[in-house]
Amino acid sequence: MRFSAPLGFADRDGLMRFLASKQTARLIVLSFEDVPAYPLRSDVVRMKRVRGRFRVEQVSEDRLAVEFRLHYDSAAKPVALANFGVRQQVEQTLLRMRRRIEDRSARTPNDAAMLRSLGLD
Repeated sequence: MRFSAPLGFADRDGLMRFLASKQTARLIVLSFEDVPAYPLRSDVVRMKRVRGRFRVEQVSEDRLAVEFRLHYDSAAKPVALANFGVRQQVEQTLLRMRRRIEDRSARTPNDAAMLRSLGLD
């Protein structure tokens, strides 16, 4: 993954391992953490100690509730600006997820396989 950093900061990257589990018929939890052995690149800063999770619950026939938590060592200073960057990443991720869910034409063939594997087809 590569994250665009706020102006004045170098972009961040990292390789993430994701684990999805269907908790109930209406609840999926997707947790992730970094894989530190991924080769370094010279044009970005490696994110360290990354962990997070998505909690997606269908609360009605036409509504999803999504919780997204993200924690990582961005190696950015000052910390206040780094924290602002993390908040922006969370907000942008959720907005992009919403757009993708609402725009059926943006779906890829992998979406069907993923839904099948989670028992959601």
